[in-house]
Amino acid sequence: MDTLSTKLEDTTFPLSRRGYDTAAVDGFMDNLRDVVIDLEARLMVAMSKSGSLETQMRAVGDAEHVAEAAFVAAADAKRRLIAQAERKASDIIAEANAEAARLLGEPERAVDEARREADEVRNDAVKRIEASDARAARIIEQAEMTARTILADARNTARELTTSAQQDTTQGIAHATREYERIQVLLATLKRAVADSLVTVEATHPREVVASLAVDLSAVELSN
Repeated sequence: MDTLSTKLEDTTFPLSRRGYDTAAVDGFMDNLRDVVIDLEARLMVAMSKSGSLETQMRAVGDAEHVAEAAFVAAADAKRRLIAQAERKASDIIAEANAEAARLLGEPERAVDEARREADEVRNDAVKRIEASDARAARIIEQAEMTARTILADARNTARELTTSAQQDTTQGIAHATREYERIQVLLATLKRAVADSLVTVEATHPREVVASLAVDLSAVELSN
C-alpha cells in the first residue's frame, strides 16, 4: 500500500487560466507532504521503541489530538480556498456587468448627440430665414433633410451599438460563468484530495501506535 507521503507527492491538479494561485496550492501540498513524511518517520521510531501496553495506550490520546489538528488545518485551508474562488468569480461577474452597462450607454449618447446636432442645424436655419426671406424655404427644407439624415444615421448607429453591446455582454457573462464553473471543478478536486489524504492516514496509521505524532500543525504555513 502506498504511503500518504507517496500519494501526496503523486497528486496533481489541473491548471486553469483563472483561479487561485497554483504556487500557493503547490506550496500547501509541499508543506503537507513534509509534515506527513515527518509523521511517518516518527511513527517508525515509535513502533521500534514501544514495548509496553501502557505506552501504547497513552499514544491513543496524542494520536487523536494530531488527527483533530490535521482535520482543522485542512478545513481552514478549504474555507480559504473557497472564499478566494468566490471572490474571483464575483470580480469577473462585476467586470462583465460594468462593461455591459458602459456599452449599453453608448447608443443613448449617440442619439442625444444627433438630436443636439439637429437642433443646431434647425436653429441655424431659423437665423438664415430671418436674414433672407427669399432663401427661407430652401434653407428650412435643407435643414429638415439634414436633420432627418442625421437622425437616421444616429438610429442606425444606435442599433449597431446596441447589437454589439448585447453580444459583448453575453460573451462576458458566458466567460464569467465558465471561469466560475472551472473554479468549482478545481475546488471539488482539492476537496477529494484532502478527503483521500485523511482516509489514508486512518487506514495506514493504527491509533494505538501513534504516540509521538504530536506535531504542531499550526506551524505549517498555508498560503492563500
